[in-house]
Amino acid sequence: MGDWYATTAPENKYQYNGKEFNEELGLNWYNYGFRMYDAAIGRFPCVDPIADQFPHVSPYNYAENEPIANIDLHGLQAMLYQIVEVMDRIKNLLSPSVDKFNNIERNENHQQRAQLFRKGLSNNALGIGGTLAGAGVIIGSEGTASPAGATMMVFSLTETSIGISQMADALFGEGEANSVLHKSTSLPGIIAYSAGSEYASLLDVSGEVFPALLGGGLSSAVGIDDAIESGKSLINAQSLSAGFKAFQANDAYNDFTGLVEETGNVVKLKLDYDMPVQSGAPLTSKEIKDIKNFVNQLPDGN
Repeated sequence: MGDWYATTAPENKYQYNGKEFNEELGLNWYNYGFRMYDAAIGRFPCVDPIADQFPHVSPYNYAENEPIANIDLHGLQAMLYQIVEVMDRIKNLLSPSVDKFNNIERNENHQQRAQLFRKGLSNNALGIGGTLAGAGVIIGSEGTASPAGATMMVFSLTETSIGISQMADALFGEGEANSVLHKSTSLPGIIAYSAGSEYASLLDVSGEVFPALLGGGLSSAVGIDDAIESGKSLINAQSLSAGFKAFQANDAYNDFTGLVEETGNVVKLKLDYDMPVQSGAPLTSKEIKDIKNFVNQLPDGN
């Protein structure tokens, strides 16, 4: 028999969710970047740096207390694991630029770029969903609702294009949150922001709500239809479909409430601008006489 050789490989420290396992001081914590995670208690032992944005949960929670559906990306906030998988696949497809992406995560504005990327990914996913819904309106009506379905598809394809552009800019571009690209989510919005319209925010959110109104009326625009579909998918154990429908329902609700808020702001601004300045009642003859007597009694400035 030949000689036996023992080989050793370096221990893999990157374990749960790809986070580094730290055994120092016997704590056995995972390094999530912004906080250390204690798997023994399923919690972070320190307060969330952005806890003020999540008043509905404990500042020590992990993945907003939904560890099956979510992961905690950097110890800051929860994210659906399906979205993280898509992000990982995109990073793999862009393998020549992985180092640049990692550098972006390490620099001081990595959190902003990550948020911009997530917003772009969200717009992309919602745009695809809207495009499919528009096609469904055309097919389901056997062509009688073609104008409405075609309009939905135009708006949704634009949202998809905006989302892809936002993702690309977050990874490789300036990553400026106040740019026209990153402020926009719809076709009317990007046109209005580019033109410098004072009503750009209202037009942008209107462009989000309008396709839903065309496709299913008010119940669709508010998110009720998607919420019902999410519940049906959940009952049928279709977790991925249920999650996406819930995501669409939440987005539709936020868009509709945003539209109401922006409309109120515009109306208030218009009323404030057009409101005439109210003057007081005219002085009586006695008041005028009293004022003259008071002025005459003042000492001479000389």
